[in-house]
Amino acid sequence: MNFTNVIKAGFIAVTVLASFSSLTAQTNQGLNETELNKIRSGYSNTADNKTLKNIISNGRINQLAQNMENAANFDTYFSNRVNSKGITDQKSSGRCWLFTGLNVLRAEMIAKYNLGNFTFSHDYLFFYDQLEKSNLFLSLIINHIKEPLDSKDNEWLLKNALGDGGQFTGVSDLVMKYGLVPSTVQPETFNSDNTNKISELITLKLKEYALELRDMYANKKANNEKLQNRKIEMLSVIYRMLVLAYGEPVKEFTYTLRDASGKEISTKKYTPKSFYEEYINRDLSNSYVMLMNDPSCEFYKLYEIENDRHVMDGNNWKYINLPIDDIKEVAIASIKDSTMMYFSCDVGKFYNREKGLLDINEYDYGSLMGTTFSMDKKQRIQTFASGSSHAMTLCAVDLDKDGKAKKWLVENSWGANAGYQGHLIMTDQWFNEYMFRLVVDKKYCSAKILDILKQKPVMLPPWSSMFLFDNDNMNSTDSINTGNELKLENYETQQDNENANLTDDESTIFEDETEEAWYKINEIDNLYSDIINGFEVSKEVTGDYYQAYARYEDNESDIEPFYSQNNVRELNSLYEIYQYPENKNINYIVETVYNQNQAWDFIYERLYDNGKLIYFSRKYNTFNSGCTEVAFEHSKYYYNMDNKLIRKAYDIYDVHNNKLSKSNCWMLRENYEKYLDLASFLNENQLNVLMPDMKNKAQE
Repeated sequence: MNFTNVIKAGFIAVTVLASFSSLTAQTNQGLNETELNKIRSGYSNTADNKTLKNIISNGRINQLAQNMENAANFDTYFSNRVNSKGITDQKSSGRCWLFTGLNVLRAEMIAKYNLGNFTFSHDYLFFYDQLEKSNLFLSLIINHIKEPLDSKDNEWLLKNALGDGGQFTGVSDLVMKYGLVPSTVQPETFNSDNTNKISELITLKLKEYALELRDMYANKKANNEKLQNRKIEMLSVIYRMLVLAYGEPVKEFTYTLRDASGKEISTKKYTPKSFYEEYINRDLSNSYVMLMNDPSCEFYKLYEIENDRHVMDGNNWKYINLPIDDIKEVAIASIKDSTMMYFSCDVGKFYNREKGLLDINEYDYGSLMGTTFSMDKKQRIQTFASGSSHAMTLCAVDLDKDGKAKKWLVENSWGANAGYQGHLIMTDQWFNEYMFRLVVDKKYCSAKILDILKQKPVMLPPWSSMFLFDNDNMNSTDSINTGNELKLENYETQQDNENANLTDDESTIFEDETEEAWYKINEIDNLYSDIINGFEVSKEVTGDYYQAYARYEDNESDIEPFYSQNNVRELNSLYEIYQYPENKNINYIVETVYNQNQAWDFIYERLYDNGKLIYFSRKYNTFNSGCTEVAFEHSKYYYNMDNKLIRKAYDIYDVHNNKLSKSNCWMLRENYEKYLDLASFLNENQLNVLMPDMKNKAQE
């Protein structure tokens, strides 16, 4: 190379290097001081902004953003409603899909045979769900064994090895394969109500097995037959773990079916399959169709999610994507024909947990924050800001004079005391924005919709944007906070040592499984639901059946009549006393304890029958270092007429009323008194200005 060429080469190199340096400088997106100053100009420390900052930084966003102009829009009337009996409770588990699917089937059975509060066993089917998902995981690991460990398929499998979540194809495949049993034949266990830890352990074992199978293949120690044989050996270990946690699934049982009056319908010996065939006897896989409203994908198309199923030899998740108005038309037809539907949505959005209301106008976050939140449903899906998070049973609609929906009602599985009498009410606008899936009987679909089932489905990967957010299919152990879990275990151990003889420790769950206790608990739940209706009506006007008394911060030693929450005095505690008009021996009392911000810290509910406590509820609303955020603790106690505890339930909720695992949150305990008799409660709390019947009962 001559000197001229050397100079040219050097010039080119310097030019390239300079260009690269310039590009690097241009693409350096770290914030410098000039840019930070521009950003800081977004907030000015004016008197108004300082006031707003003080309010927001010390308050709960939802309370501050609540739109008071929307308060009058809360309406519980529905023009068309499917009858149902009893509310189920999935407790601290992610089994909403299973509860919802079985609620659809039990509603049909209750209507057909005029049953009382009948439920199927969730524990029975969940056992096989976890076994089948374990087989599915290991089988797919073998199917993708030639791919690198970090391939997209293997990555997805290892991130979603096992979980509580699912969707309706899981219900249909499991029921068709394993049948059904009544809940009294195979009741819940502690671990079926609280699935986090056992799911974590089984998941850990499955991932260990996945690596073992890959090592067997990589080291040429096994052909496909040997891999399959080893998989069966692995599943026998998983089966044992499941039996230890959930009990062994019943294979045969004798059962007496009774109608709502207690009259015997039949007494027979069944297998789970024969029970299903006698009382349901439907081809669930071909009777129903799943409809989706996903504006990020083309409408009037059939879609399928690859490898997203519960059973290896079952069906992938398959659905028809439709505009929202088409789905509403089908839903209304089903409700008018008294048929419930499997429904799923993004339940945490604009949710008022106290009312059980889902309404996009309930909270005005934009005005509070001085900005706008303008993404539409399609954009929220594309950016992972929204997706289906919870399944419930669609059971009612309120139609206007033109037959258009004004609002909808779903039966939830968070217990009878959650939301509006165990239900959630959603406005039609909210339905448009946050409803995603509906599973309906095909007979309610038009020929145009059913023709779409003839299409070859568009295959979507399970990691597409619509489903990554979908908590119905997330591994329930993904969000475990190990630090908090250890903190909880230490706390529980300490509590056990200090309170070894206390059977009603807050976090203890207890159930008397005798038939007598079961009927009493059911009777109390039904009575409670009736009372709440009357209580909300009566409290509007203080009168013969409702009285309210308060202690105020400026004079908390004395109790006074309470007339209005608009009172400028700060409340210390409020006592609302309601006498059941249909039976004046029934008294319902709500005691609310307020904090310095005039928000409730504790709510105690007491239900007395002939002066004896039959139901006590404790709600605790707190910031706590043991919780990831604001949490709400709820304990419920049921008693028989001998003041014997027959049930104790316990849950922790986040601000969206989603249940938190005790692994993620724990609470400090405060001292309080349940008051097992009415007279003690009234005397101890100086409630000496009472309704006549209450006064007489207290004196007795």
